[in-house]
Amino acid sequence: MARTVTATITAVPEVLVKGLSFRNALEGLAALRGAAAVDAALARLPDELREKLTTGALISAGWYPVSEYRPLIHAVAGEMGGGPAAARALSKHNTRRDLSGIYRLLVFFLSPESIMRKAPLLYGRYRRGGRMIIAKATPGYCESVFEGCHGFDEVCWAELIGGSEAALEAAGARDISITILSGAGDGDADAHAVARWT
Repeated sequence: MARTVTATITAVPEVLVKGLSFRNALEGLAALRGAAAVDAALARLPDELREKLTTGALISAGWYPVSEYRPLIHAVAGEMGGGPAAARALSKHNTRRDLSGIYRLLVFFLSPESIMRKAPLLYGRYRRGGRMIIAKATPGYCESVFEGCHGFDEVCWAELIGGSEAALEAAGARDISITILSGAGDGDADAHAVARWT
């Protein structure tokens, strides 16, 4: 008698991105490249996503799959020269803006290593799913581990790195060097990075 064998495939949930991040990406592009660049980025998007963004259907307080965020961050980066370097520059700009506004007091009282210890809390304000762990943070050194960031690609990772770099700068770090020890590429759900500064 033949035996029936069944397998259950469990889908891995992708990271959710706060709607505010979508708005911030477009606002950052407008500040850096102007309204025409925003129009050009929107024109690059799939029709459904463009409609959500232009009609207000995508709300700042909502949570959306990173698979919807990736096309936006690629389109915005495309208007800034393209690729991971552009996404990193955009994130640095947006993080600087946030840290000079609503989070100004946070960085005013914290050292670079202290602000990196707070980074997982900031990660959670803009992402659901996956996690950021600060394995070590001492003066001039921080080791970060990201786990379960399903749906990220190289541009998404570059955006996270840019935000970390800007946070360090805002807290007074200089000569920042960030080294990716593993992961942080297309399709990687995990990454391990080290930051050094003076």
